[in-house]
Amino acid sequence: MADCAGGFAALASLAFGAVGGISHGVGQKEGFRASDWKKPPGGGSNKRRIYIPELDRHFPEDQLSAIFAARGRSRFGCNDPSCCPHGIDDMIENPHAHFITQRSRQLDSLSVVPDAKRAEHFLLRHLEPAVRSARLGSRLKIADDDTRRLVDDARKRLVALRDTLDDLESRGNIATRSSPVAFRGGGRVASAILGR
Repeated sequence: MADCAGGFAALASLAFGAVGGISHGVGQKEGFRASDWKKPPGGGSNKRRIYIPELDRHFPEDQLSAIFAARGRSRFGCNDPSCCPHGIDDMIENPHAHFITQRSRQLDSLSVVPDAKRAEHFLLRHLEPAVRSARLGSRLKIADDDTRRLVDDARKRLVALRDTLDDLESRGNIATRSSPVAFRGGGRVASAILGR
């Protein structure tokens, strides 16, 4: 079980069988830094952060607005009527519901694929489309320099992840795989782990 693990790195760990489950908060605590232990309790930012699956990152509302102000931005708005019936407005008004729905869809997509094909499925159906979207995003004429830099950093990170995992997958079958995690009270596989 990988705790404080999220995003495509955590999904890749599941797809490649390195872990049997992931655990993180709703749009937060998807990474771990020991330096956070030195910070006093409380504080933090109450800024609303909205998840863009195609870039595998959360953006504060002002940066999201900068992305949506650019021509060609429609690729990054939620076009799933069962997630955000009113598109971008719903993404911004209820970012937690949007995040949970999108992460559940990612997990569900992996869970229906047999273990032996899961890594290939992740590369072709999740990571490669994200790389294409991130490349398009990095070419947008985003007015805010910080936002443009973050989108370009997302592109670089996704390309590096794709190249590394593609190399790993091309080496053949992975010798061992982690088993899915069972609930404490029984032998049933946790539905939240791989969407079962």
